[in-house]
Amino acid sequence: MKPAWLIALALVPVAACDDEPVPSDPEAILFGSGTYTVSSTLTPQATAVLPQQAVDIVDALRGLRDQPGRTMFDLAEEAGVPALDELRSALPDSLESRIYGWIDEAMDGITYGDGPAAEAIDAVVDAAETVIGEVRLTSTLDLDAPSSTHRLREVAFALPHVDARFDLDALAGTPVALSVQAPTLLQATPMRVSFGRHAFGLPYGELAYQAIEAEVRARYGTDVHGLLAAAIDCPAIAAEVANQCVVGVCVRNQPQLREICEGAVDYLADELHDRFAAARFDALTFDAGTGVLAEGDTLDGQADAITGGVWTATVDVGLGPRPVPATFTASRK
Repeated sequence: MKPAWLIALALVPVAACDDEPVPSDPEAILFGSGTYTVSSTLTPQATAVLPQQAVDIVDALRGLRDQPGRTMFDLAEEAGVPALDELRSALPDSLESRIYGWIDEAMDGITYGDGPAAEAIDAVVDAAETVIGEVRLTSTLDLDAPSSTHRLREVAFALPHVDARFDLDALAGTPVALSVQAPTLLQATPMRVSFGRHAFGLPYGELAYQAIEAEVRARYGTDVHGLLAAAIDCPAIAAEVANQCVVGVCVRNQPQLREICEGAVDYLADELHDRFAAARFDALTFDAGTGVLAEGDTLDGQADAITGGVWTATVDVGLGPRPVPATFTASRK
């Protein structure tokens, strides 16, 4: 006699669909039991998984590429760089109004097209958009317990130059396991399994940022800050702008210009990390899940896989639950 927790369903023979597997024996009973490795893919919108402040700092990266002068001064002002007030006090209005344009001209060769700054900024932006756009989870679903359990094991981000994977068991203090309502099977052919509501906590933002850093290191051999600092040559920019003059009155103040530039780059890199790290999934909730039980080559009546799985999922980063498209497959260990 099967244990009470083992869930079974007698199949009702119907015509097979091309995209849905049907067990070899239509009179068989297919059991969902044992332990399954589950692979889930979440494809959220940026506004669902990141606070607006994090979205804004990614936009500031683009601004440093497209409007470097204005963006540099805005970032330096946000950072509270002292040299900014010193420069404004030293410059006549006729020069201050032209500073943005001169910085743009000084950076023209590196922030447009294939310039080193443009390439570096685009690499960071692309990595940020990739980790926002797809999150891959590996988990363990145990149907051999008195009540089923589902435990997250790994988070992964697929980037062009690195497959960044993070073992959640190695993250101390990370709540990644919660009891799950025992799955129930719905009467259908092929058989479908459904899962009750359960939730996880997940330090999504910090892991996403580490994936960005891993992509940058794999491609350039340095971190985000080092890449931006190398691509935006603040000493050279400061020297060129300091020599600009109008009617015999020159900008000068090269040390202040350099401090503004370097302060802006430092602040941008630090804020990119801090604002991503603040985006924790306080609750990644699977309100429901359904999938198709599939039999393997053993023909032993045990479901060896779950295919075509769909989660009804939401994430909450402190802004309230936001819906997130999510799919999954599973294979029995």
